[in-house]
Amino acid sequence: MPSGLLVPGVWRVKTALNAAGIIDDCAFFINDRDAVKWRIGRRQAVINKSLKRDVFDIMHREEYVSDDSVSEMVVSLQALPEGVEKSAAMVDRVVHMHSQWPERGHLIVRLNKETWLPVDLLKAIDNKMFVACAHIGTRKRTASAEREDEPEAKSRKVAPLADASASAGKAAEGSEQHLAFPSTSQPPRRAPTFQQPSPLISFSYTPQRELEFTDSALRYYVAPPRGVKLDYGYERWIRRPEERGRLDGLLRAYARVLERGGVGDIGIVSWRGVMTKILTAPYEERDGWDLNVMCVNGTLYLEEHLSEARLKEKNEMEPRHMKMSYYGYAFESYCTSETPSRAGRPVGVAVDAPFAWSGDVDTNVQWCSVVKTKLGNTRMVIGGEVDCVEGHYSNRTDTFVELKTSMTIRGPPDHAKFEKKLLKFYFQSFLLGVPKIIVGFRTPAGVVKEVETFKTMEIPRMVRGKAGAWDPAVCLNWGEQFFDFLRTNMVSGSDSSVWRVRFAPRAGVTLSMLDEAGVADVAGAEAEDRVGFLPRWYWTQVAGASGSDGVRADAPTSHARPSQPERTIGASGWHI
Repeated sequence: MPSGLLVPGVWRVKTALNAAGIIDDCAFFINDRDAVKWRIGRRQAVINKSLKRDVFDIMHREEYVSDDSVSEMVVSLQALPEGVEKSAAMVDRVVHMHSQWPERGHLIVRLNKETWLPVDLLKAIDNKMFVACAHIGTRKRTASAEREDEPEAKSRKVAPLADASASAGKAAEGSEQHLAFPSTSQPPRRAPTFQQPSPLISFSYTPQRELEFTDSALRYYVAPPRGVKLDYGYERWIRRPEERGRLDGLLRAYARVLERGGVGDIGIVSWRGVMTKILTAPYEERDGWDLNVMCVNGTLYLEEHLSEARLKEKNEMEPRHMKMSYYGYAFESYCTSETPSRAGRPVGVAVDAPFAWSGDVDTNVQWCSVVKTKLGNTRMVIGGEVDCVEGHYSNRTDTFVELKTSMTIRGPPDHAKFEKKLLKFYFQSFLLGVPKIIVGFRTPAGVVKEVETFKTMEIPRMVRGKAGAWDPAVCLNWGEQFFDFLRTNMVSGSDSSVWRVRFAPRAGVTLSMLDEAGVADVAGAEAEDRVGFLPRWYWTQVAGASGSDGVRADAPTSHARPSQPERTIGASGWHI
């Protein structure tokens, strides 16, 4: 985090709604490293047209004061004009967001009870609220006003920063680059091709959470009976704690693949869950996300960033949500077997257990597949858990099966909700080449009423042309733009630099390079064993970074061998 931003004093900016001509003065009070207080005062307003009072009602009040505190706020500054007092600062433009509480790393303005303005997001967008890139001036303030508004700490000057208006090129440490939120109303004329995923290697996690290159955790699909109760065995659930989304297991598998050679130049390495978040972002309306990214020898490595607060939230889930999460795992137990055909009661299963029950749930145990694919011109290595296979495992993806649960559909609203949920179902399977998704429709009490099979490649046609429909072409086009954006802007720093990508629904993406404190936070207690967030063994043996300073090589590491003919997918399905 740039030290030049967190200083005592008053930072003044203008806010404006360019559709209505409203101008407000805002004062931000930076008390210390750990707290920010803000105050919004309505000073001068010029209203050119009517406003929706439910969104911008605060504009019509004489004054609004909030004494809330928010930890570690960051504001993106522009260079100050010559002659302007250093206590003034210009803040980048932002769009408004509804029902969005402040998050770590955001400087926000509270507009009303449901609307917050995060200052570190996008540049001007037509007809949206933004913080204008213009200083308020140097009017003198009275001594009483100084005592009323400013914190007790002695004010220091704000160091000028590089001009934040540049939207491309090298990004200095702490500065932000912005990628606008994509339009979903205008599908791209031509979506980038997506190569059919081909498996590279598989591995298993044991009950002790040890990784081994075997298929010991592989399970086979068996049709479950109707009426099974998904709350069975809940009290015996062995639940693996939520942890930071490390790439370690995937990198161990990828390193073994590299020893064999023949994978070509890989542009991206990540887990399937991260890739799903990225590609489905155009239709995400509620949940934002943060990623950590490193670029080593031309390859982007992406992991999900979870703050300590977010980890605590995920590990201390409400009982009702915890049980609904368990329902999905229980459905897998009813649907899978250690052998291709279920033969009697598995060893260790209680005699009073339901007949189809294959064993108590232990989320430490996973079978994972690592595949190679390609989006546009970017080759990717993606790893993810596979629930089971159908029939016999052929070392190909064509027998993979994804298992899901969903509420029973009782009418049009439920049907529309389910079709929206199909977006993530689709991409989770699409990215690993899983051809079949089996959904158990359950009651609120967890009783399975129906089981239905969906072919992955037919799902987009199920929602096409309907109200609120999603389009995979929009997602693929956005994904290509997203990765091009990263490559264009991650050109400064070194191979050991760590970047933070932050996505906000209906707003877009910001990219910034982390400072030393930020990198240390990412590495956590394992700092001695990591370079950035990559394991040090991988950095030394595989990534090919030379020297302790991590200076980037001039060209990507090549593992080139003649690659097999590529099968690609467009919006309509797989094709050669």
